[in-house]
Amino acid sequence: MSVRTHPILALIAVTLAVSGCTKIDALPRDDAPAIVTTRPVILAPGDVVEFKFYSAPELDDVQQVRPDGAVSLQLVGEVGVAGERPDALRQQLETLYAEHLRDPTITVILRESLGRRVLVGGEVRNPGPIAMPADMDVMEAIILAGGYVPETSAVGHVIVMRDVGDQRVGYRVDLRDAIRGRATTPFFLAAGDTIHVPRSAIANVNTFVEQYVGGVIPDGLRATRQVGNTTYGIDSSLGN
Repeated sequence: MSVRTHPILALIAVTLAVSGCTKIDALPRDDAPAIVTTRPVILAPGDVVEFKFYSAPELDDVQQVRPDGAVSLQLVGEVGVAGERPDALRQQLETLYAEHLRDPTITVILRESLGRRVLVGGEVRNPGPIAMPADMDVMEAIILAGGYVPETSAVGHVIVMRDVGDQRVGYRVDLRDAIRGRATTPFFLAAGDTIHVPRSAIANVNTFVEQYVGGVIPDGLRATRQVGNTTYGIDSSLGN
């Protein structure tokens, strides 16, 4: 008696073996900025900003940052403000207004952040853009997207993509401790970030079995494999 290895069965074995781990490139790169663990306030298009002049209240103004990231102010004209912190913008404006005012003391106040948003995708219940009118971390964004899907999501490998200058930088965020209620350091988001909750390896195996294997294996094959807490098996015997 001889036993043949069916090609479909061999494919299942390879798939299960490979799916036991998920390879993700090391993130962030060595030259990438450090993970954000503070609450930065960065101006963005759509934000409503108030400008108050200590010695010239007639110049006081409230403006919404245009889509091109600029505002138009009296005496100095067009000023790019998107991507700036309010304090850094204050210093910039005080330098510009030093040519026009004896005391160019200025206060910059972020009144509303209506234009700030992030994009959440992957294994969440309601993927799509999320408004970020206030400070927000990765976990909060996922909750606002309906929460992650427990059966299929790899919450230990959540990816955050961010534009830093002219580069796209990736960060890998492990949310497992946060989900278990343990003390963690939050990863705060910046406007324009993209959060991706990847699909777990076990979920990929489930999809493969359902879509490509179900109903294809002929009678007379036996194959079982344990992956995590799940056992995949086809119970019969083969002989010729």
